[in-house]
Amino acid sequence: MTGSSGQFEWRAGAEFVVPTSGPMVFRIGRRERDTEIDGFVFYPQDGLSEEELDFLLANLRIPEPCPGDFDLNASRDFVDMSTFLGLIDADDPASDLTGEGLRDLSDLILMFQLVGVACPSHQGR
Repeated sequence: MTGSSGQFEWRAGAEFVVPTSGPMVFRIGRRERDTEIDGFVFYPQDGLSEEELDFLLANLRIPEPCPGDFDLNASRDFVDMSTFLGLIDADDPASDLTGEGLRDLSDLILMFQLVGVACPSHQGR
């Protein structure tokens, strides 16, 4: 099933049953035919119209990435430092905070500098 009465073309996906909330609908939205997917939504069956789905996707604001904020709470704190140290120990690429392709002392120094500094895209919220 495809709908395109609004800003996006919505394709119906499978229906899922979540034991605690009942049937859920999966929809895929894109702005033009044969283009990349712009978004996907899970929502309660018969819960949203195509116009409401359009509004949701058109007004979605995704915050900029915040290096060092591993728990995604818009701040860099000692929980993030602990996570970072575990990533370094595991030689995980996510510990390359400088983006230079290496996991070294410069990443550790940067993480120490970031602890306590709010994520720029979330300041003033």
